[in-house]
Amino acid sequence: MRRDEALTALFVYVLPLLLVSVGLAAVGLGGLALALLGVEAVVATATVLAKRPRPAGPGTGPSRRPWLVPLAMVAVLGAVTGVAALAAGH
Repeated sequence: MRRDEALTALFVYVLPLLLVSVGLAAVGLGGLALALLGVEAVVATATVLAKRPRPAGPGTGPSRRPWLVPLAMVAVLGAVTGVAALAAGH
């Protein structure tokens, strides 16, 4: 990762995420803050893995599991909705 990309990620993504998490924890929603950090960690990891250059070779064709990414997106959305529902009942 280049230096300018790292600085952009820090100021546009990481610091606001930490500020929101601290704010949630300050008003008594520490569980929601941890859930937010957990979901964002999964999203950031998936983004880094998706942006990795793939080696050229026989395994670079179309995926044999095109349903996997949409299923993961639905699962993450369901988890976020579940956490929001639990926090609303708090």
